[in-house]
Amino acid sequence: MFDFRDRIEELKKQFDFIIADSAPSYSNVMIAAHMSADYLLIPTLLEKQARNAVGKQLTYMQKIKRNYNPSLQFMGTYVTQTQVKNYKKPLKEGYLGPIDTLNLNLLIEILQGKGYSEEYILAYISFVPAAAKEAIELGLSFDEYDPKCLPAIQYKELTQKIIMLAGGK
Repeated sequence: MFDFRDRIEELKKQFDFIIADSAPSYSNVMIAAHMSADYLLIPTLLEKQARNAVGKQLTYMQKIKRNYNPSLQFMGTYVTQTQVKNYKKPLKEGYLGPIDTLNLNLLIEILQGKGYSEEYILAYISFVPAAAKEAIELGLSFDEYDPKCLPAIQYKELTQKIIMLAGGK
């Protein structure tokens, strides 16, 4: 873990951003990623297990911040594969289906319980089954497959928000 952190520190001299993706389960990989990170960004789904994993990640982050990486900050979370029911309605009033709206409210409660507001939900990435399936089958990103599809646009917006929050240009 400490070796990983030291190697990441060396890489930080060469790159503006380094993204370490790890499973949400408590493991040496997750600990090493948190120990070497400046920010924690958590992708999630609007499902019970996924939203509960956000709470666990924040608990792990607080422990690692206290013991190993005092500069670690929670940047936020973003919801992927969002099943939009009605694009014309407000987020909590019909934009999503009833179960997803319930899960969103429970995710917000988890964030608030850890001291973070719902503004820490940085984006909602729509799920477009046909585009997702075709892009995956072709081995392409959404942007490569169809830069005008909604998920590609939403990921670009999220990327710009992440760069801004990290102090980039």
